[in-house]
Amino acid sequence: MKTNNIFINVGLHKCGSTFLQAEIIPKLKNLTPFTFYKSDILLNEFNYISQCADLYYDNKVETIISNYFNNNNNDYFISSEGLSGTGYNIFSTGVFIKTIANRLYNIFSNAKILIVIRNQKEALESLYKDDVKYGYLGDFKSWFELKNSNYSLNYYKYFELIKIYQEIFGKSKVKVILFENLFNYDYLKTNFNEFGISTLGMENVNFKKKYNQTYSPLSLHITKVVNRFFGSKLTYGVGVGRSQRLKVYNLWRYNISKYFDKIQFGKNFFKFDEYETLLKKQFHENNKKLSKLIDVDLDKYGYL
Repeated sequence: MKTNNIFINVGLHKCGSTFLQAEIIPKLKNLTPFTFYKSDILLNEFNYISQCADLYYDNKVETIISNYFNNNNNDYFISSEGLSGTGYNIFSTGVFIKTIANRLYNIFSNAKILIVIRNQKEALESLYKDDVKYGYLGDFKSWFELKNSNYSLNYYKYFELIKIYQEIFGKSKVKVILFENLFNYDYLKTNFNEFGISTLGMENVNFKKKYNQTYSPLSLHITKVVNRFFGSKLTYGVGVGRSQRLKVYNLWRYNISKYFDKIQFGKNFFKFDEYETLLKKQFHENNKKLSKLIDVDLDKYGYL
């Protein structure tokens, strides 16, 4: 690689990646944005390095990606939550986290890594609602128990992920941002500047703009009815984007539901507190280790 600066945001999933990709990165004037928000340049190649198992992996794809970024001296800001190992199915376990980190290092050995984390309780609630949008029809209890039984909750044990990136890229090249402060201009500007990310243009970012807002309890339940009777992305095997086969689904999800989200009704439909003790058992010790690793008091931000 040339000596141009490369910054890579590897997620995590449900931790503000769309806000970074759609609102922040494109407005940073000294950086060339490289995201998959309304772009498919090298999409297949990045999907390959984040999804393909070692048994079938052909590292020629790394040369293809490297050559693309070698063609000029631009400073790039790359962002894709898929690089955090979340996968593209609702039961992903993050099994490729270490593999992806090594592949990224093979391509971008001098890159700096940005990781955004979020309180696990809020992240999992948002993830469940996102899976319902996709087509999951079960209740939260069934979803939670399934996630727990196949070790998918390990994905939100941030200590291991951050530690492995520090070991591979070097501690000074890994920056952790809290989702809870992501929409704070002063916090973000200070942290970006400390990490060497030019913030020229950040003054144009709309920190009040929301992307991928979570469903209200009422919309959540209507979604299950719509998906059961008219089909969903999960039903028809649709990944990202819209499919013409899902006219009712598309109409509800992308148009009508936003009006129902404004109706304050059905708050008791969705109860999460009964799982807080179990979540604390899952994540508390891990968060304690993480607090020391990144020198941040996570208790202050409501982490379990």
